[in-house]
Amino acid sequence: MATGTLGGVFTTVEGILIKAKERLEQVSFVGDSATKTEKNKFSAFIQAIDSMSKMSEGPFTIILNDPLGNSYIQDLFYPNPD
Repeated sequence: MATGTLGGVFTTVEGILIKAKERLEQVSFVGDSATKTEKNKFSAFIQAIDSMSKMSEGPFTIILNDPLGNSYIQDLFYPNPD
């Protein structure tokens, strides 16, 4: 499924984070003209996403903006802690 297509994806929060990291790494946000500070910020952002996907950092919040209401998130461990 490509960007802009209609379709469904069944995944986990981990899967969303991994896919976002992969897509961001494919797109060159920091090109040759980027400063060292900009490159370091982007690298830190990618590392943060990686840490979240591996649950190696503390809790975090994901905000899902879905105006049509087509998304569903289920806690498979409820009522027990994750």
